[in-house]
Amino acid sequence: MKYVFSSIAFLFLNIGLAQEMRIPFRVGDKFGLSDRNGQLKVPADYEKVIALGNGFFKTENPRLDTIKNYLGEKKAKLITATGLLYKDKAIIESQTYREYRFYEDNELIVGFENEYHHDHMLFNTLGEQLLEVRAVKISFNNSRYTDKLGLVNENLTLISADYSQNISCLGVYDKRR
Repeated sequence: MKYVFSSIAFLFLNIGLAQEMRIPFRVGDKFGLSDRNGQLKVPADYEKVIALGNGFFKTENPRLDTIKNYLGEKKAKLITATGLLYKDKAIIESQTYREYRFYEDNELIVGFENEYHHDHMLFNTLGEQLLEVRAVKISFNNSRYTDKLGLVNENLTLISADYSQNISCLGVYDKRR
């Protein structure tokens, strides 16, 4: 009887997880996300959709930007605008980050501007930007916080954002908010 119950529980667990799975699909030249049954979950609005794991998908679309050169002249430049999909929603859109990393313990996302991992930006899982300006380096302290009464709080994370050799900022992030 134990084996029958555990087999049934395993089957229902897998069915539940399978229903949450998202699969990139293509319509013409654009990509979106569907479930395993082929039901559209995210419209095909993206040039690329890349699975990152933990339910996150990076999106890419070319975009024409206007930049100023050193003489102040405006020039048009084709860039790749990136974004992040999570739980069937675009939580980050039209950014220039080449890479996104999800830190599961902290429920935080870091976007990296270039291949040298300079120009970091910090987001929560709602896509809200947590820093006002981009940082050169972001690090987390995942140690447990114990208050004066000896109660452990695992919802708080200490964040260090370095902006230059001489300027750093410390902050505390509460996962519950």
